[in-house]
Amino acid sequence: MYKLPKLVIWLLVSLVAPSVFIQKGYCNIDVIDFSKVHYPAKLQDKIDFLKNNEQLYDHWSPDWNSSMPKPDVIAKLKAVYNGLDSVTDKTTETLLLMGDVAHYLYNLDAQDYYDKAVTNYQQARSLSPNDYRGYWFVAHHYSLAAEPVLAINAFQQAAHLLPARPSFLFWNDYAAACMLAGMYGTARYVAHQASVMQGFTSPIEAEINKISAKSMRPTPVDTTLSDKEVWNLLGKSGRSLTVNSWVMGTQFAVDSAWHLQLGGYSKHLTYAVVVPDKITSKKGVEIGYSFLVLAKVADENESLQQFLDKFTVKGGDRKPIDLPFSKANNGLAYETKNPEIYPNIGGAHGYAIAMEQDVPEFPGLKLDRPTSPPKGDVGKVNYFVAQQKDGRVKAKLYYLVIFDSCEDIHDESIKVFDDFLTNVIFE
Repeated sequence: MYKLPKLVIWLLVSLVAPSVFIQKGYCNIDVIDFSKVHYPAKLQDKIDFLKNNEQLYDHWSPDWNSSMPKPDVIAKLKAVYNGLDSVTDKTTETLLLMGDVAHYLYNLDAQDYYDKAVTNYQQARSLSPNDYRGYWFVAHHYSLAAEPVLAINAFQQAAHLLPARPSFLFWNDYAAACMLAGMYGTARYVAHQASVMQGFTSPIEAEINKISAKSMRPTPVDTTLSDKEVWNLLGKSGRSLTVNSWVMGTQFAVDSAWHLQLGGYSKHLTYAVVVPDKITSKKGVEIGYSFLVLAKVADENESLQQFLDKFTVKGGDRKPIDLPFSKANNGLAYETKNPEIYPNIGGAHGYAIAMEQDVPEFPGLKLDRPTSPPKGDVGKVNYFVAQQKDGRVKAKLYYLVIFDSCEDIHDESIKVFDDFLTNVIFE
C-alpha cells in the first residue's frame, strides 16, 4: 500500500511531535526489552546505530540536514530489518522492534515499509494481545502518516490496556496525536497524564497548553455569534447526523431527515429545536412533536431550580420526576400535563430537564473527535495550519432539554426522545 506521509501538517508537527524536540533522546524503542530480541551477533553494530540515532528517522522531514547521507542511513536500517526478519522464532519484542524499524524507513520515504510496520505491530499484538505497546506503536505510526482517525482509535485501545505504571512516552505520543487530530481538549488531558507520571509539569504539557490556548480560545461571555459560529455539523453515520457546539459545550445526534433549527448566541444563550418525523396516532391522525435543547450562561443569583421553573408552564399538572438522564447528570426534571393545550389530540404531555456544568478542567474533552487534514497534492509537501476553534464559554452553564408532545402519541414519541437523549452530551 502506498501511503503519503507528505500530507504533513508541518507547522503543527514541528511544534508538538515529542520525538522531534520536546523529548529528544526518547523514542518507542526505549520501551522495548532488547534482552528478549534475538538477532545475529554480526548485527550488533547496526543495532547500536539504531539506538543512538533516532533523531535521524523518528519523524519525517522535508529536508535532510545530517552529515551522513540519507541512502546510507536507509541501508543501515534495512540491514537491521532484514537481520531481524531472518530470525525464525520472533518474540513480541522482536516484532515491535521490526515494526519500529519499518516505521523509521517509512519516515525516510521508503514507502513500501508502511504496510510492513503495520503488519509487524499486528503480529506483536497477536502474540501479546494484552500488551498496550502493540496498539500504541501502530497508533504513533498512523499519526505520523497523517491518519488521525486510525491513530486515535488505536491509542484509545491502548489506553484500555495500560499497566499500573505505563511509560510517560505513551502519553507524549498520544498527546501529540491528539493535537494533529484537532482534539485539543483531549490533548491537554493526555499531556497532563505525562506530568502525573513524571511528577512535574512535563515539557509536552507545557507546550501543548501554550499551543491549544491559541488553537481553541474561550468564547467571551458577552458576545454575539451567528448560528454557524455556534453550531457545527460533524458529519453523518448512516442517517445519524452529529450536531456539536464547542462554544456551549454540548453535542447531540439527530436523524438527518428531521427538521433542525439552530440559533445563534445572544443574551448569554443559544438553542436548537429538533422536529422528528410525525407519528400517526391510533385515531389515524399525523401528529408532530419536538425537542428543545437550550444552553445558557447561569445568572449569578439564579439556582438551577429557578432556571427550570422559569422555562416550564406552571398551569396544569407539573410534578418533579426522576428520569434516568437527569439522574445521571445530577439534574432536575418535571413531567408536565395540560389538557387545555392541544385539547384535540389528548392534551399536552411532556418533560423538562435541567442540568448545570461548571467550567471543565479540560474543555472539549467530552466533545473531541479526530479530524483528518485536507487532501493535498500527491508527491508534494503540503502545509496546513492547525484548525482554529471557538472554545467553550468560560462560565457555569445551565442546560435545558424540553420534550413537547401530546397524550395521543406520548408512548410512541417518548421512545424517540429516550433514544435522542442517549447521544446528548453536556460539558
